[in-house]
Amino acid sequence: MLSHALQLWKRPKETALPPGVARAEAAIKPHVNRAVVGVGLAYPMATAPQFYNVWVLGRTGGLSEITSIAGLVMATTWLVYGILHRNLTIVGLNGLWMVLHAAMVIGIALHAA
Repeated sequence: MLSHALQLWKRPKETALPPGVARAEAAIKPHVNRAVVGVGLAYPMATAPQFYNVWVLGRTGGLSEITSIAGLVMATTWLVYGILHRNLTIVGLNGLWMVLHAAMVIGIALHAA
């Protein structure tokens, strides 16, 4: 069974799409790209309340430095991936996430003591 799965995985991928599918993909792709960028820019704003609690109020209760460090590692990994694949969207959005996670790690470390 494993060898069958490996054979399927090694198969060359078909590159040509049926004409109707290709037209549909071409029509929807720019809209999906804009939506992804919009959501990607809005999503870090979800951390605004935590950021406010740490940096303005100095409250760190319920916040984990480990979670922020894990987020920083993941954002860094995605940033490197984006650079290697020359994808400006991935680079920009994950660069923003890196800044936010790094600020949270620093803020938690400073205010937790």
